[in-house]
Amino acid sequence: MTADLRLRAFSIELIHRIRERHVVDEFHKADHVTAGTAAEALS
Repeated sequence: MTADLRLRAFSIELIHRIRERHVVDEFHKADHVTAGTAAEALS
């Protein structure tokens, strides 16, 4: 796996874990934006 694919898989996994834990809404939104930006930069 390339570093890009590993980072993308990690970001997706992180989002799923945060959703499962029902973390504070604002934290989730901030993290989602961060992961989305990272995914956009990789694509």
